[in-house]
Amino acid sequence: MKKLFIPAILALLASCSQMEKDVPVIPEEESQPTGYKVLTITAQKADVTKTSYAGDKTFSWSVGDKISVICNDGTQNLWETFDIEEASTSSKFKATVADNINMGALDGSKVALYPASNSHVFTSAASGDISFHIPAERDFLASSGGHQESAIPMFAWGADDATYAFSNLTGAAKFTFTNVPCSEVKMVYTVPGVKLNGTYSLLFDSINKADASDVHWDAADAAHDSEKTVTYYGDVVGNSVSFYLPYTQGTISGPSTLQLIDVATNTVLYNNTHVGNISIHKNQIAVLPGLNLSFHSAYNIDWSGVPQATNSSDVCHALRKLKATADATYIYLYIEALPGFMCLEHDYDSLFHLYKENASGSTMYWYDYEEGEWIKHSEIDAAHDKWASKDGIIAFLTNSSDAYSSNLLMHPNVWYYEIRMQRSVDPAFASAGTVKIGVVLDDIFKDNSDDTDNSNYGDPYGVIPTYGEEDMYELTLP
Repeated sequence: MKKLFIPAILALLASCSQMEKDVPVIPEEESQPTGYKVLTITAQKADVTKTSYAGDKTFSWSVGDKISVICNDGTQNLWETFDIEEASTSSKFKATVADNINMGALDGSKVALYPASNSHVFTSAASGDISFHIPAERDFLASSGGHQESAIPMFAWGADDATYAFSNLTGAAKFTFTNVPCSEVKMVYTVPGVKLNGTYSLLFDSINKADASDVHWDAADAAHDSEKTVTYYGDVVGNSVSFYLPYTQGTISGPSTLQLIDVATNTVLYNNTHVGNISIHKNQIAVLPGLNLSFHSAYNIDWSGVPQATNSSDVCHALRKLKATADATYIYLYIEALPGFMCLEHDYDSLFHLYKENASGSTMYWYDYEEGEWIKHSEIDAAHDKWASKDGIIAFLTNSSDAYSSNLLMHPNVWYYEIRMQRSVDPAFASAGTVKIGVVLDDIFKDNSDDTDNSNYGDPYGVIPTYGEEDMYELTLP
């Protein structure tokens, strides 16, 4: 009996389970605290201004997005923050508000701004007196529900059916960093004379609620609390991270300072003050060249397989590595310098002196601290000064000599120089064979006319490989 009873019970349970599945589930109404209600809107990205951020990627609302919607309580206007319910191009947003809160302003205008802020201002849509607050520090980390492409501020008119059609207020500059060696970074961008955040006025070229694109953000007409620095956070995916810097139509005039910082260690991974002018148009993304955090040859040279000389001096630390190779026309030099051991004051500039064994041209001297004597070598192409820094910034200038070209990369702790030099600069490079070369780094004092005065040959910042001809770098000439 027991063997027959157990299957019967199981069959009965299965039948009950199926009956439960067939019964329609009636959802409970969302309960609200007494005195409160839920307002819901539909946020759409207007088709006429849909922007491609990267390739065929278009804007879509993301989980975690919030927008500010103008409402009123019967006596005053106020902004309410609406949270997203679903992520798509057209999404539902909702807010729990007091029972006396109504959608729209006292004058009947329905306006929404993205991203949300408690600092937005609304007086009258008829006069265009609406202000948009862009904070200095914005968090678009994917891990916190944000998405990088949402950095562009947007404005929307609301229709009677509670549908808000959003339009971009600005364009943006896209910065991409590659070969990033950590998982979370922040980008700090500073530009003198240009306001990048604060409370900005929205200008209405013509108030046409059917065309949200008539509104634009006026970065020049910003409140006094506007700043010239913005900080964005980002997650690194596949050793790459991108940031979008919003700006009204026009030009962000350089020079600017761009930093990338490892959030976990506060290490500066990239620091450059040579970002030039950036031209931005509304609804467009100005895609800037990628900023590679590792050195890449401009002459298609695989430096990883080239022998290197390192600095073994106990005194002159500024040069860390030297590599060299050659083809039938050029000699190529790869040099790593440590700016922390260089003089980067504006009163001084730094020079590379390329020297070799038995070279023609002028002679040069420096003091060998280890041997306690002066060392003499012949300098290569001494008629052309080969700069390592100018006004405290990485440089390579040769007084307009067309015999040289260079590829430079400035990191906070290491400066990378790739120098291409014509073999014709010195007769000793004309024939096939081997030649011994080296590099000295020192500084020169500038007088008021920016001319060179004191050459500091006797006290170099770096000598590589080391002192003496027997330790020089041996280069094979094809």
